[in-house]
Amino acid sequence: MKVYKSFFIESKQQVGKNMNKYTTFYVDGVGLSNELEALLFTYGEKGYELHSFQPISGGKSSYSTSQGIIVVLQKEVE
Repeated sequence: MKVYKSFFIESKQQVGKNMNKYTTFYVDGVGLSNELEALLFTYGEKGYELHSFQPISGGKSSYSTSQGIIVVLQKEVE
């Protein structure tokens, strides 16, 4: 039998200005990757493996940004 655990890792939104002086939003990919690595390391020691992950997007009117990722881990139990 398999046991699953799911987690939501929220992305840190970075704000900047592009060449046209419009506000742009982007994801702190390094921070998100570090959080994912820490999660996998912590639960890997408990016997869990990565099953799947899915980015979650959201936004206002004309733009969307990644809000984070949903991570699903699985573990084989008897």
